Amino acid sequence: MILSLRSRLSLSYILVALTGVTLIGVLANLLLEQQFRKYILENQERNNHQIVASLTQQYSDNGGWGYSAVNQIGMAALERGLILRIEDNTQRVIWDAMVHNQGMCQQMIVHMAQNMQSRYPNWKGGYTERKYDVVYNFKKVGNVQVGYYGPFYFTDNDLAFINTLNRLLFGVAVLALLVALVIGALTAKRISTPIARVISTAQQIADGNYQTKDYLPNNIKEINQLNAAITDLAKDLKKQESLRKQLTADVAHELRTPLATLQSHLEAMIDGIWEMDRERLKGCHEEILRISRLVKDLEKLTKFESDQLILHPIEFDLMELFQQLQVNFETEARNKGVQLIVDSGPLPIWADKDKISQVLINLIANS
Repeated sequence: MILSLRSRLSLSYILVALTGVTLIGVLANLLLEQQFRKYILENQERNNHQIVASLTQQYSDNGGWGYSAVNQIGMAALERGLILRIEDNTQRVIWDAMVHNQGMCQQMIVHMAQNMQSRYPNWKGGYTERKYDVVYNFKKVGNVQVGYYGPFYFTDNDLAFINTLNRLLFGVAVLALLVALVIGALTAKRISTPIARVISTAQQIADGNYQTKDYLPNNIKEINQLNAAITDLAKDLKKQESLRKQLTADVAHELRTPLATLQSHLEAMIDGIWEMDRERLKGCHEEILRISRLVKDLEKLTKFESDQLILHPIEFDLMELFQQLQVNFETEARNKGVQLIVDSGPLPIWADKDKISQVLINLIANS
């Protein structure tokens, strides 16, 4: 599926945010779960020792086992999910939560099991008991058996805390996705908009419109470089187009003069005005050779830059070239009522004969 740059950037931001929030959520949940379990186990052990300390204190205050105080301690523990069985040092039962309120104890254990099953569907736990000695003045005066749902359990408050935290993490994830979507859309717009303008300019260049607009500076280095490159390309193509038009005009001008000369000479000879002698035929032949060399130069021109010129200098007599041009332009001079006079001795020079010939022909033709 082909997507625009803006869509891809937005989806990338969302994917990164979703991945980050998911990883953080999973790791935070696992870490919190581990720490919370550790806290529950430590708190449970702390409660157990606190119960032993409370029983020792009431034994000290009452000078023995007082049913009223023991009952109060046992009911407080029952409210925290702990089932107590208290015996003296002769193993006589002083207080037993199962005997005191068996229905409440069973209901509490079932409720704890439901809490753990709701949190961990594959949870395997059960009723657990631990026994502690009650020592007063370095002498064992009894023991307390603490029963609870183990290896650990969550109360309703614990579950409410965990669920609230999970909802908070979910809310943070949703908020992060929304922020990522907004930031991704804004960033994608800032990147895709100048690229879209460059694409539009490139399309205009492809259609032959080389007039480029000045782009506003962007804080992205690569986009500025792209803008500069497309602007330089448009300028170069415009320059090449101007050179092409100039070259076309120059070629037409360069071919027009020798072709007109050939035409006039041949017409004069056909009409019988001129005799078909060796000199005039040689002049026509020279013009044909010059046109052939000009065509070859045009073929070579495609291999070089427009501002490069390859010269082929040789030694030749400039006077012979003047005499040849005098013959070639005889008809044109007569039609204009002028006379071409060449009066000089040999003039040997070292130059490109074709290029010198083109210059002289242009000077004579335009005079």
